[in-house]
Order: sequence, then structure tokens, then C-alpha cells
Amino acid sequence: MYIYSQEAGLETYESLEALERRPAGSTLWIDINSDSKELLDSLAIKFDLHELTIEDSLTPDHFPKLENFGKYLFIIFRGLAPSSTEEEEDPEDREHSDEEEFTRQVAMYLSKDYLITVRTQDVPWVDAYLRMVKQNPEQHIAIGADALAHRIIDAGIDRFERGLDAWDEEIDELEETAIDTPDDFEMYHVLDLKRELVALRQIAREQRMIILKLVNESSNIIDPDHRRYFKDIDDHALELINTLDKLIDNLQGVRDAYFAFSNIRLGNIMRILTVITTILAPLNMMVGIYGMNFEVLPLAHDPNGFWIMISLITVAVVVMLTFFRKKRWF
Repeated sequence: MYIYSQEAGLETYESLEALERRPAGSTLWIDINSDSKELLDSLAIKFDLHELTIEDSLTPDHFPKLENFGKYLFIIFRGLAPSSTEEEEDPEDREHSDEEEFTRQVAMYLSKDYLITVRTQDVPWVDAYLRMVKQNPEQHIAIGADALAHRIIDAGIDRFERGLDAWDEEIDELEETAIDTPDDFEMYHVLDLKRELVALRQIAREQRMIILKLVNESSNIIDPDHRRYFKDIDDHALELINTLDKLIDNLQGVRDAYFAFSNIRLGNIMRILTVITTILAPLNMMVGIYGMNFEVLPLAHDPNGFWIMISLITVAVVVMLTFFRKKRWF
């Protein structure tokens, strides 16, 4: 727990009981990185938090939301999970949702003079901002709880957008594979990526709705002068959604390109097989005729008849190949 007051600066408190000594007019930030329900229940009693918000805070795959409880705002915000913490596993073995797999949840209780953040998993961008607060509290926590919440959300949006570069690179690799080595292309990989990106886009859209609600918040929890900063986050959130739309479109383009090249390859194979069948058809007819058991067949008793027929067959093949080549059929 971190408390900033003009008199004492930044102070750290280790227990809820120590908050009794909290200076008047100070800004309080309580950051909880635990899934202990007992700890959150004691926090709920201390700050009169609704019990259902405690349950939502401990649900790691909860969708983004914002609720106004009068004295405080309850916000669930999701940021992109760091790639270094993502474990590679068989999709059939996954027991967690897309929300929990690709994003990390931060629950926030925002009041006029305090901010409580709850996370059941490590969230690097929250830890990074926490270090900034410790290094320079006058520029961060001293400006108020609402501005503190704004900067945490802003950091989450920025990390979210930068984290999409991994998906962009993966789509580029799929495109190269589809064009250069289509035999190595796996369609299920495209379907998995699309599922992931669609889930992230839905989260991004829900979070933009939360940011718009914060911009238009009518209570006195958020300072009117600070609402324009949330409007700046909305611009970033919209850009994030546009980026996800672009990635999904690029992925569909990769799929269409693969199908187009597959159709071209199939067409080339069918054209070659058709040419071969066309060439063999008259030859089979000639061989079938001379396979009949009749005495009156041209060249049947000629000592050079066999070679004459081979020559005729060869000439027929050359003529047909020349004709097909001029027609650009192969």
C-alpha cells in the first residue's frame, strides 16, 4: 500500500490497520497481487466494497466492465499478456479461455482519494508503472487517484498495441509459406490465429466502451480537468481496434492467397493430365485396331510394318504436342 501526502511524501504501509494513521487529503494506492479471498474480504470491509466485485476480481478470465457504486467506480481492464510468459501447448489441452490465455486482468476500485488494483497474476506493465511511482511520486501518485488510474490504463493500451507485432510477424511468415512452400502451409494455424485475433478485438472493443464511459463520467470521482486525458486514451484504443481489424484482414488475405495458389497448382496438374490423356487416346485407338485378329490389316504382313506404325505414332505425338504448345495449353 502506497500513500502520498504533501507533508510526508510517499509512504509504504504493510497492513490495513496502519491506514488509521493515514494523513487527511492524501492519495492512496493499494496494489494487491494475490488470489487470497480472505485478504480481499478484509479490504471490502475496510472500504465498503460490494461482495460481487470481489468475486469478479478473483475471476481471471472476466470480460472488461465498468460499474458505478456511487462512492467508487469498479473497473475490470485487460492488457496483453507478455509473450515470454505464454506457454506453448497443444490447443486440445487448453483448459483456460482466450481472455486468460492472451491477456492479463487488472481490477480497479477508483474513488476520489484512493485507487485499489487487484491482480491474480503478474502484470508487467503495472509493475513497471509501480516502479515509476516509487522513483518519482510527485509526478505520478501526487496528481490524484483518477490520474493514477488513467496512466495505468494508458500503459496497458500501449503495451497491448505494441504486443500485436508478434501476430503481425507471424502472419507475414504464413504469407511467405503460402507463396513459397505451399506444401508446408497448415490451414489450422490460420484458423487458430483468427480465433485469437477475433477474441482480442472483442476485448479491445469492450475496453473502448469503458474508456468512453470514463470520458463521460458524470460523478465527481474523476476530475473534469482529467477527463480529456481519458479522451486521449480513447484515440489509442480506436487505433488498437483498427490494428486488429487490419491483422484479421491480412490473415484472411493469406488464406485467400493460399486457396488461389492451390487452385492454380490444381489447374496446372489437371491441364497436364488432360494433355497426356488426349495424346494417348488416338494412340490407344491405333493399337486397338492393330490388335484385332484379322488378316486384312494394312502393313500386317509387311516386314517393316512395326517400325512404320511406331513412326506414325511418334509423328502423331509430335504434331499434337506442337498444336497444344501453340495454343498455350501447357
